[in-house]
Amino acid sequence: MDAEDLLLRQFLGIRDEKTTQAAALFIRGEQRADGTWATFHGGPGELSTTIEAYVALRLAGDAPDAPHMAKASAWIREQGGIAAARVFTRIWLALFGWWKWQDLPELPPELIWFPKWVPLNIYDFGCWARQTIVPLTIVSAKRPVRPAPFPLDELHTDPDRPNPPKPLAPAFSWDGAFQRLDKGCTPCAGSRRASCAEPP
Repeated sequence: MDAEDLLLRQFLGIRDEKTTQAAALFIRGEQRADGTWATFHGGPGELSTTIEAYVALRLAGDAPDAPHMAKASAWIREQGGIAAARVFTRIWLALFGWWKWQDLPELPPELIWFPKWVPLNIYDFGCWARQTIVPLTIVSAKRPVRPAPFPLDELHTDPDRPNPPKPLAPAFSWDGAFQRLDKGCTPCAGSRRASCAEPP
């Protein structure tokens, strides 16, 4: 959460040095011996958490070749890099152009209109999840980008191909069903963005 707080402050243009250094001190203190960060005390290293913590420390001024940073980035690459991170982490990175919006699953705001009998309607989720999903659908529809203060090439397994194509999962698996649903939503979402775009 401290890492995401710094990312939000950076995006809003309100990050200050005192807050940044206080958060960085805490984040450094939570790094495990193998260079990773966990999602809970005593837990194993987790890819998305490690990416977010790493980026927060970059914002705080930690050099990518510093020993603790190099250890973290090496582990991230071993796990598949940013491309293998959870969608939520890649949305954070897309806000700065570190990941392409078009390489994220569609999150159409129109799902708010699904009646309760439709699978995946907003009320199928807990209240805490709804508070995250609904704003994310709006952000994903608008796709804002603030200029990144530095590149993150060191977090890709191949900087020239940061998001290598993946084969579709079997159609009758959950992954396969969601992949195909996402492909079906993409043209509609593109049309909506084009019709809502502000004139140049």
